[in-house]
Amino acid sequence: MNFGDTLDSIREINFLYLSVAQRLLQADRAAGIACFGLSPEAADVIGALTLAQLTRLSASSQILCAFGQRSCAILAMLAHDGRNARDISGPAEVAANVPLPVAS
Repeated sequence: MNFGDTLDSIREINFLYLSVAQRLLQADRAAGIACFGLSPEAADVIGALTLAQLTRLSASSQILCAFGQRSCAILAMLAHDGRNARDISGPAEVAANVPLPVAS
């Protein structure tokens, strides 16, 4: 993987992260805040992003999401669900396999 491929992957991860966060915030704000560990202010910003703003923000060369305490369970599930990490083709498939909590 060369540097250009790495940047493309980071941009894809950022776009997917922001898109999923925005959709969850719009569907269930409290669940979105809890799931992504956001402050109410950050939730307001992400929830109000236009597609153009989301795309521009995603183009950052820095990964916008961070692994925190809550991600340990998700990482463990992905690592031990019987699939080999090489079987996951890219960030889109990882995002598709991460369960989103449902507020009760």
